[in-house]
Amino acid sequence: MTRFVPPPKNPWLDEEDEVLRREWRNMSGTQIGRLIGRTKNAVIGRAHRLGLRKLAPQVKLLPVEHPAAEPAEPAKPAEPARQARGRRWMPLLELRSRDCRWPDQVRDLSAKATRFCGAPAIPGSSYCGQHHRHSKRIDR
Repeated sequence: MTRFVPPPKNPWLDEEDEVLRREWRNMSGTQIGRLIGRTKNAVIGRAHRLGLRKLAPQVKLLPVEHPAAEPAEPAKPAEPARQARGRRWMPLLELRSRDCRWPDQVRDLSAKATRFCGAPAIPGSSYCGQHHRHSKRIDR
């Protein structure tokens, strides 16, 4: 026994198919839908059933030059003068890789005025000892 499939409530007209075929590569599904009075999903579904494909623009990739790997320097002990000073509260772009990145008064981190601790970070963390402990507190 075959199953009855009702006809679509709003069948596509030949003129709509023509517009879809003509504009598929030049316009988005939303734009075509507005043009013919259909939803974006209806347009995309019909294009798929008609076998229409949007080709991605051909992009020419440029070769990337990789700098020669520099030999890693042995770990140096932290600078004593710097440890004595502790926090320095400085902008993110002035921090070095081993500096604490704890923000001063968390506000809008996209603001240019946000400053960061800058004290020597403990190994394996982005924070100094005090801020690392603070970040792991449960009762925040």
